[in-house]
Amino acid sequence: MSAGEYCAQFLSTDKAVRDAAAKKLGSMGKEGAYAVLPLLSADDWVFRYRACEVIGLSCCFELANRIVPLLSDTNAEVRCMAVQSLAKIGNAEYADYILPLTEDESPAVVREAYRTLQKWKKD
Repeated sequence: MSAGEYCAQFLSTDKAVRDAAAKKLGSMGKEGAYAVLPLLSADDWVFRYRACEVIGLSCCFELANRIVPLLSDTNAEVRCMAVQSLAKIGNAEYADYILPLTEDESPAVVREAYRTLQKWKKD
C-alpha cells in the first residue's frame, strides 16, 4: 500500500484502523512523514492529531518545526500529541515552545509538557 492509501485510512470510523495506518506511515520514515504534511492544517482535529503522531513516529527531525504550531491547537488532544511528537524527535531547542504548556488547561498536556522538559533536561 502507498503512503497516500494509508492516509486515506484516517477516514475510517474504526480507531484500530486509524492507529495501524499511523504506525505504518510512521515506520515509512520520511516518505510517511511528508505524506501527512497537508493534514497538519486539516479542519478535522483527528487528521491533525494523526499527522502529528506520524511525524513523531517517523523520527523526521527536519519536520519538528512543522509541529510547533500545533502546540497552540484548539484541541487538547492535538496539543498533547504535538508535545509527545516533539519529545520523540525534537531537542531542548524546542523547550521555549513547550514551557507555556506547563500551564495548559488540560492536565494531560501539562503532564506531557513537564515530562518532555524533564527528558530534555537529562539529555
